[in-house]
Amino acid sequence: MAATAVNDSSYQIAFAAYENARMDGLCHEGAWECAVEVLCAFNAEYLLADLQKEIRHA
Repeated sequence: MAATAVNDSSYQIAFAAYENARMDGLCHEGAWECAVEVLCAFNAEYLLADLQKEIRHA
């Protein structure tokens, strides 16, 4: 996956998490925290998948 695709996906995921949290009634700060948590999880999953790919090809 190219870096720009990861950045685009990260943006879309964070924005969706923020919007969902706002629709659920969270304030701006709470919705922002939700978006950051989702980004952290997304980045961890992406890094783990990348590491597993490297291990398979080593």
